[in-house]
Amino acid sequence: MKTGSGLQRSASDVGIDGTIKALIATGGSERATRVDVSTIDGHVVLLGIVSSPEARAAVESTARGVAGVTGVTNFLLLPEEGYQRLRPGLR
Repeated sequence: MKTGSGLQRSASDVGIDGTIKALIATGGSERATRVDVSTIDGHVVLLGIVSSPEARAAVESTARGVAGVTGVTNFLLLPEEGYQRLRPGLR
């Protein structure tokens, strides 16, 4: 499978993505739909919005614990102030 940058993604990278997403979803601390996971040659990039600094650290720790992961770049952000008022369902 080719990505937009022309890099080849292996089946193991796709498997890592799926494993991390499943662990986030079953962990219950974050909504997996708000965290994007992309793996290239075993290096995971996390991008999205999480509910707390603890959740940010927990998602990164989860990713680091998956077999085949060689590194993690964490671009997870916290919601801007006032976002809770606009989106009360955010946990």
